[in-house]
Amino acid sequence: MDDSELLKRYAKDGCAQSFGVIVRRHIDWVYAASLRQVGEAALAEDVTQSVFVLLARRAGEMHERVILRGWLFNTLRFVAGEARRKQGRRRRHEARVAVDAGAAAKSDDPGDSAWEQMAPMLDE
Repeated sequence: MDDSELLKRYAKDGCAQSFGVIVRRHIDWVYAASLRQVGEAALAEDVTQSVFVLLARRAGEMHERVILRGWLFNTLRFVAGEARRKQGRRRRHEARVAVDAGAAAKSDDPGDSAWEQMAPMLDE
């Protein structure tokens, strides 16, 4: 059975076996392409999962002449781009928080200058 028939069966009847066949046919190359796009295994797994979740959600909307491999590739490029942007924002935010936390820790800690001011008094 070809991909369009399997997808039609999944969309019409909710046949999990049909969707499983589609996933098994395509998951390896989708993951490999995702890994090339994002460069990190964990993020590539998330992208791959998102691609197949989108496929499951949109199966009923897809035209029967759609070339599934092309749809999967275009979708993974979009999802990978979004994942990279989110990751970049998260890293920038975490860096800002770390800098702010470091600055707060320095202002709470009297540090060397306060110690230097107190040292002469302790020697007396």
